Order: sequence, then C-alpha cells, then structure tokens
Amino acid sequence: MISLSSRLALLGFGAAVIASSLTVSSCRDKFPAEFDTVYVHDTMSCGTWMLQNSHTPGALIEIEATNGFVNAVGDAGIMVHSTDGQDWTVKTSAQAGQLYGVHFFDAANGFVIGDGQNLYKTTNGGNSWSSLLLPTTGKLRNIFFPTNTLGFILVSGDNPAGTPGEILRTTDGGASWANVSTTPNGLYGVARAGSRIVVSGKFGHAYYSDDNGATWSEATTDVGYQITHIGFISSTEGFAVGGNADVSQGVILHTTDAGQSWTTIVTKPYMIQALAINSKGRITTAGYDGHIVESNDFGATWTETTFGNQRWISAAYVDDSHALLVGTNGRIASRFKE
Repeated sequence: MISLSSRLALLGFGAAVIASSLTVSSCRDKFPAEFDTVYVHDTMSCGTWMLQNSHTPGALIEIEATNGFVNAVGDAGIMVHSTDGQDWTVKTSAQAGQLYGVHFFDAANGFVIGDGQNLYKTTNGGNSWSSLLLPTTGKLRNIFFPTNTLGFILVSGDNPAGTPGEILRTTDGGASWANVSTTPNGLYGVARAGSRIVVSGKFGHAYYSDDNGATWSEATTDVGYQITHIGFISSTEGFAVGGNADVSQGVILHTTDAGQSWTTIVTKPYMIQALAINSKGRITTAGYDGHIVESNDFGATWTETTFGNQRWISAAYVDDSHALLVGTNGRIASRFKE
C-alpha cells in the first residue's frame, strides 16, 4: 500500500503539507487506521506532552487560562499571550523585574504583578500598561479575582526572605487596594472553595476567609514547607503542592473541609510547584527535573512521569482536555488528552 506521504508527493505536495495543513476533528482521528504512522497535525498532542515555542528565553513563572485565552508571565516583565493555548505572542509590561502573577477578565482587560510594589493594568491585551502603587513594601506574588470586583494580591516580604506576608484586597475591580491581613510568612497560593477564599504560603502556613477577605483564620497543615499552589475540585475538597527550601522534597496536600485543614497524601524527592485541576477529576502537578505527578480519579490514585529535565513552575487547563505547563527557559508544554 502506498503511503500518504508518497501519495502527496506524487501530487506535488511536500512534507510540510503533512505537518501543517492536514487537520483532524479530534485526538482519536490523529492516527487514521490506514496511515497509522503519519503525524497529521503539528499541534495535536493526543496524550503526549509537546513543547511549544514561547518566543522568549526567560523563565515563565505563572500561567492563567480564562475563557479560552491564555497568558503566562515571568522573567524581565515578559507576558506571552495565546488565544488557543498553542500559538504565542510576546507582550512586554512596564515591570523591569520578574512577574509572578497575572489575571485577565477578558481578552483586553487584565493585571500583572511581580517584584516591586506596582500593579500593572492593560485595557488592550497587553499592548500598553498603566501602573498603580500598592500599599505595601513587600514583593507581589499572586493575584486572584473570584469576581469582577473582588480581588486579592498576595505579598511576600524580604525581612528575612519570605517574611512577613500580606493580603491586599480590592472591592472595586482593582481601582483601589487595602491591606486586610499581615501574616508572619510570605504568601503564594490562592483559590476559592465555594464562598470561602483560601491562601497558602511559606513554612506550611495557610489561611481562609468566610467574609470575602475581611477577616482571616489560620488553617492547619502537617508540613513546614512552602505551599505554592492550591486548587479545589468542589466547594469542600481541594489539593495543594509545595516543598522544602532546598527543593529535595515535595508534597501534595489534600483537604476535605474547604481548606481549614490539610494532610499530606503524596511525598516525592523533589519539589512540586505546579498544580492544575479540570472538571473531570484530572489533577496535574509538576515540579523540578521535569517530574509530573497526576491523578485521573479525583486524587484517589497517582502516577508519575517526566517531560524534559528542567523545572515546571505553573500549570493550567485551557479546557478539560487541554493542559499546559510553563517553566524555566521559556518552556511551554502542551497536551491534549480526553
């Protein structure tokens, strides 16, 4: 039987046509039975992680996927933007140092934050930015808006590194901010569990608020490590990841009481930093040396793989089948998996 590539060659088409012009309707159609060795779409990874071109060499530290479009931020004030999680455009913010947090309400309007005390706002998708000086002397480490008006920025101080921490809150969509809590430790992770807001940070500390961030209570954890990302699969059940300062140990934590208490369920000999959860029960975590630890059954069981040998820092789901990882050296990994 003549191969597909041979048939195309006879018609005057080159190999580039095979790699970039043919399309398929789903991952299941990627390898048609008759041509089961032909790669017919250059961006459909169908269960396999694939590297994408971010067009930047610097580390990407945080990624957010909202309504089908994706933004990732990192070194040298760089943001990379995608409308499909596959093709990326570089945007440059007014921040000279590292960016650690990003939130967009839609394709045009969003914020980025990072080293320093300024919040940067765009109304044109990152083509230009305005800045607002925030009421803190620490470094900004995450930004989160559970609604269009209610938002939070997490702060980590320098005295010593990682202490103290602060929670800044806005109730007017980011026009003004106030310090609503100071903690003895820097803060990194934030998520919503039903109507509760949960944050996490250095030395295993975590906090929660049941009044939209006006007051905070301390949660309990069984680790003394930094907890970098948290996420929830329901209003009560969630997961968190982190590790120790020398990155020689990482953990996955579990809560069933909306973040009031956390228990270690997975321990690894490397730090775990990235966490993303889809609505079908798939939990994707990743960390140092290319390690990826995942569950496909809402955290009941876990499997470990690797992709590359460098560090994955943040993760997001564009939709239930499309996962993204970002990390050092501008790396973006993409996977489609039903």
